[in-house]
Amino acid sequence: MVVVTMQGCMSLCGADLPLGRSTEDKKTRREIFDLIAPYIMSAADMLAVQEAGDQIKDLWLETFTNSQKVMINSTLNAEAKAYFDHFFPSKGNIPSVKYANLLGLGAGESILHR
Repeated sequence: MVVVTMQGCMSLCGADLPLGRSTEDKKTRREIFDLIAPYIMSAADMLAVQEAGDQIKDLWLETFTNSQKVMINSTLNAEAKAYFDHFFPSKGNIPSVKYANLLGLGAGESILHR
């Protein structure tokens, strides 16, 4: 699930991942979650998240930023950057034409254009 969330973040935000605790970062994480959740969670899981309320949801979504921070700041940073640059030469927003074709996307489309 973290990989899918990371991919969604990269598609929406590029290299500007919403890692902070600001209101804007929380809002962005909610938007990303709302786009991705129907594809990775069951209806029962989504209902449980809704029933938990916004404060718990924000805390839960913030835990994903820990994984993102590790990816960005770890000793694997150079490898991760090379990986993202290879598959997303536009700094994360759009996959390369070769990989876009494999995903059924047109040139210049992200996974969220579907």
